[in-house]
Amino acid sequence: MGLVLGDFLSLFRAEAAALGAAITWAVSTLAFGHAVRHVGPMILNVLKGMVGLAIMVAVLGVTGELLDWPGWRVMWLLLLSGAIGIGIGDTALFDSFKQLGPRKAVLLSTIWPFMALILAYMFLDESISGYALLGMCVTIGGVGWVILERQPAGKGHKGHAVRGVVMGLIAALGQAIGFVIVRDPEIKDVVSPMYSVAPRIVGGLAILIPYLMLRKQSTHHRLLMKRPLRLWGVILVASFLGTFIGLWLQQVANLDKHGHAGVVSTLIATTPIWILPMVALTGERVSLRAVLGAFIATAGVAIMVMDKEEAKKKVGDIELREFYCVMEVSGMVKSTRSIPGPP
Repeated sequence: MGLVLGDFLSLFRAEAAALGAAITWAVSTLAFGHAVRHVGPMILNVLKGMVGLAIMVAVLGVTGELLDWPGWRVMWLLLLSGAIGIGIGDTALFDSFKQLGPRKAVLLSTIWPFMALILAYMFLDESISGYALLGMCVTIGGVGWVILERQPAGKGHKGHAVRGVVMGLIAALGQAIGFVIVRDPEIKDVVSPMYSVAPRIVGGLAILIPYLMLRKQSTHHRLLMKRPLRLWGVILVASFLGTFIGLWLQQVANLDKHGHAGVVSTLIATTPIWILPMVALTGERVSLRAVLGAFIATAGVAIMVMDKEEAKKKVGDIELREFYCVMEVSGMVKSTRSIPGPP
């Protein structure tokens, strides 16, 4: 009695959403990598947030959720998550892109699942099995191996290496903290994944805009020069994918009660793997090492998903329940109560 497709998708919705977010962010990363060369990281983050917020307000207006109120505690948690994860974390990530280049910056960002795992263990009382930990290590190892080989030698931003590393670590920590905050059980019960994105964007903008106003910093002049329409187009596309689609998928993964913080965060961290085929489509050569690294990372994902104990238990419960039902209807047993249930 096989498990129906709907049950399977329900069990692994968090993992599917996490992978979707990773692929979406791979596309947006390439676009932001272009835009950050023309505007500063903080201004780019503000532009990204404003575009994303406008889209979210429109969507929530259509769905009728715009005026919903989840309560002060939930709202403050979402705002705090956005202030740390989006306001501080994304700005630091863009700065790391600028100082180190995309290869090293993305590599640094892959350490955030380990930070999220530690924080979830400390504050959410979440545990993780040995197999899941092994899977995370294999995935991160594959990602790191690929990214370390991405850029030819001699193209680094060595003059700002220390600042770039510090910004990368801040970005990873900010993302981990923001991720763990939205794992709060009350948030999962009262808000939808779509609704939870908007307050997080507001929280990020709430600390960025006042800071820029105090500094009296305006949009970089290059934004209005040298093909400004193309640059705006790149920012709009990247913001739509990264801020709207990507964050929504991340929230679907975060708020799914069957998802594990460590597993979901590691799947989201596979973004550098998905960048490789996109780069290959532009004509850049992808080496054998990059391909092998992708397989290693995929193997790590398989190890993690295989050890999802809750899914295995539910699969067994459903199949055994279907078996008992067929037996009872066929007259082979009088009642399922006479047969021991699953352990």
